[in-house]
Amino acid sequence: MSDRSELIDTQVFELAKYLDCEPKMAQELYFEHEVVLSLDGAQRASMRRELEGLTAVKDDLARALNELDKIKEYDNHLRLALEINGVRIKSQISSLLKELEGTLDHAEMSWKKETSGTRANKRADKVAEYVAAIFIATGRNVGFGVYPNDKDEPSTPYGRAVREALSIFLVSKETSDPLAVFEPAHWKKPAEKAAKKLRNTNGPENKSQ
Repeated sequence: MSDRSELIDTQVFELAKYLDCEPKMAQELYFEHEVVLSLDGAQRASMRRELEGLTAVKDDLARALNELDKIKEYDNHLRLALEINGVRIKSQISSLLKELEGTLDHAEMSWKKETSGTRANKRADKVAEYVAAIFIATGRNVGFGVYPNDKDEPSTPYGRAVREALSIFLVSKETSDPLAVFEPAHWKKPAEKAAKKLRNTNGPENKSQ
């Protein structure tokens, strides 16, 4: 265990209590699976809105520089007055634009990574894999199943643990409404995906129990 596992996140501690497992071990696995670095549905929608807004600002700055370039040198009286007061408008806009472009390039790479493939909730998938890791570490079966008369109800301890974990970590379902009331992501697809992933990588068999 690393020293950072001595600091137990409140949500990790709550999950460890629910699963009756060692909190330090749960914290270490939380770091290993990089759960905190993933985005849920609401966070992805927020990031998309921010990217759209900042891209619009970047475009406006580029247009502003273009307009400044159109001003002739003999018509620069107001700009000269600004420079006397320490406002070098063209160079400052150019510097801000360059910095914004670099930030957006990095953010757009992260966005593509988060949204590549399907529209699955990446944080929900991470949490399900994290719960599976705890199950494996504690010798439990990562089994996926639902009840015949209720396809939304988990019939295995693993499925129920994923549902509980999504609620504990406040993993929101996909939404584009910034004012939407929090609703946990559904457990079923993330749990099934994690169980199949383990089975397909020579992990524990995906059995209902």
